[in-house]
Amino acid sequence: MSSTKPTTKAATKATTKSKDKSDKSDKAKTHKLSLKGSSKLVAEFFQYSINTILFQRGVYPAEDFSAVKKYGLTMLVSSDDQVKAYIKKIMSQLDKWMVNGKITKLIVVITSKETGEDVERWQFDVEIFNKPSKKSSKSKSSTTPSTSENAPTEGEAPAPAPAPEKTEAEIQLEIQSIFRQITASVTFLP
Repeated sequence: MSSTKPTTKAATKATTKSKDKSDKSDKAKTHKLSLKGSSKLVAEFFQYSINTILFQRGVYPAEDFSAVKKYGLTMLVSSDDQVKAYIKKIMSQLDKWMVNGKITKLIVVITSKETGEDVERWQFDVEIFNKPSKKSSKSKSSTTPSTSENAPTEGEAPAPAPAPEKTEAEIQLEIQSIFRQITASVTFLP
């Protein structure tokens, strides 16, 4: 399969800040979604989200994607080696940040190669839940007050929130809903 150069490029940006400096025109092009779950689930979900956005927005030709079944949906993932390597590189770093609870927001930006302007932004607000371990639930009460003894030290990230009890079916429905939002978005690239 030959690699064609797209007229737009996609970039991802991870941030731990809650505010983004954008003007009103950027906000009109920003799609906001929430990702909640374990670091493994969020990472996998984000990877499929990137592929879905690249396909839906025509950043790469449709023939560069292959269908896989995931989350009860048919997902399209890039079969282009350069795109796969780029996504793998991004995900490697994101995995480290997510495991340590250092991510609050992920942004996918589609930028025009000709003008360098942002054409579209996808903002994923991230909330990582850890799986409560048997050790921590026995050693600490859920009503432990916040004191200097159990508060994170300076430079240390706060521990991820415990995972809310959800069935796999509930999680799958939430994931399907978000992918439908990506697919149903009415913004078209020039």
